[in-house]
Amino acid sequence: MQVLISGAIAALLTFFDIARTFYMPSGKRRVYFLLWAIVFVLANGALACLLYQAVKDFTSLASFSPYLKATLVGASYLVLVRSKLATIKVQDQEVPLGLEYVYNGAKEFVYKGMNRISMAGLTEEAGKLVKEQSLKQLADTARAYITNNNLLSDQEKTARKAWLLKILQEGTTEGEKQVTLATYILSERM
Repeated sequence: MQVLISGAIAALLTFFDIARTFYMPSGKRRVYFLLWAIVFVLANGALACLLYQAVKDFTSLASFSPYLKATLVGASYLVLVRSKLATIKVQDQEVPLGLEYVYNGAKEFVYKGMNRISMAGLTEEAGKLVKEQSLKQLADTARAYITNNNLLSDQEKTARKAWLLKILQEGTTEGEKQVTLATYILSERM
């Protein structure tokens, strides 16, 4: 049971990172996106399970309850795989030695695949929204999203309203403004 707790915690932290990073597209793209995400989340969970099995009998962890030990291992898994033992210089670039190099390579591969799907979905969905709504409608919707977003502080709302005004006053085409606002409405990212 403890091994599963370690895996679940690492998987959950990985999921949070993905959710914070990417726009999740709809339709068929969502399925492809979720496949990439599920594989990466499960891989991290499985590796955290292996880590738990490797360290569960360490004497330094003997004083912890089994569930606390499992929680610590699961939470520290991502810290461990992101740590570097040393760095070497190769052609004026610092290359990390350790698990970080392998983990970052795998993460970059997966994130690039997810990013391609996410960008294509966001671009397509923004295009549909632009065809359905005028610039004024998009601006009104964006303003309502900002005003009604309970997760934003008053300072963040003010900054986003200033950004919205700047977009509307820019010398770009109406179509560019529409795409920018549609993208914001769908992703809530400026």
